[in-house]
Amino acid sequence: MPNCWLVMMSEGNFNYTIKHGIFGLPGGSAERLRGLINVGDYLLVYVVKRGCSELCESFAAVLEVAGGWRGSSKPTWPDEVEEGVVKYPWVVDVKVVVKGRVSYSEVYSELTRLLPPLEGIRSRLLKAGGRVGFGTMLRVFSVDVSGKPVGGELCELIKARLQSTGGWVFSHEDVKGWLAEIGKVLGYYARAEFESGGYRFDVAWWLWGSECELPIAVFEVVIHGDVDKSIQRLLYAYRELRAKGLFLIVANNDDEARARSLIEGTYKELKGKVDIWYVDKVEELMNALSNYKNELMKLATLGR
Repeated sequence: MPNCWLVMMSEGNFNYTIKHGIFGLPGGSAERLRGLINVGDYLLVYVVKRGCSELCESFAAVLEVAGGWRGSSKPTWPDEVEEGVVKYPWVVDVKVVVKGRVSYSEVYSELTRLLPPLEGIRSRLLKAGGRVGFGTMLRVFSVDVSGKPVGGELCELIKARLQSTGGWVFSHEDVKGWLAEIGKVLGYYARAEFESGGYRFDVAWWLWGSECELPIAVFEVVIHGDVDKSIQRLLYAYRELRAKGLFLIVANNDDEARARSLIEGTYKELKGKVDIWYVDKVEELMNALSNYKNELMKLATLGR
């Protein structure tokens, strides 16, 4: 039976790991742990609070080790590049078993049952006058059990919870990238992070290769985000940018219901003007277009 190892990562490094399919061990424990973590083992990923935006203090994935360890001699992860040093000298290929978001608070009682030392760590921190946030507790636990797997039952618990939330395999940045790529394949000039009138839009498409003109389409992506603000941005795009395509991309039923309620109520001006898609539709469209990407791009630019 494969072992399950708890790993803690920043959101930036986690997104890099998912995008590139590699995981890196920090220098202090790399030499020892690379001899213990083997092909087929699971990595249970917890995203720390510092520098996070969507996955703060949550279990974000179960990964499977898919190859052998190899050395890394140059900065590759976001924090390595930022600091200009190699912090993860040993890397390994991984594949996603399931990915999503399960807050520690959702499974806290089960965690304390499966990881009995957590309550002792909490008491110790309280007596010392230290921080007692879950991330701090988990970090102390990781140090205490360094070199030991956490047990398959914990991995199965988080895997099941991630799957019950839909097992998302995408992030806000993923979806923005797909929308920009779809636009390019269809012959539009497309880019993420477009600003106008004090608003920043997730993705915009233009008919021609210039932002001097008004965009033909504007996209807002909501994953653990604020539906109300996205609708406000789309209203501006409708009124001021005169965009013909207004799209709201959502990840769950609650966000869709909230958006439709706003459009039926406060923002009646947008009724019949906004297309609401789920993120999996964007992924499916991206995958379908990718099969004929080069051919479609050639056909879409014949008149340029």
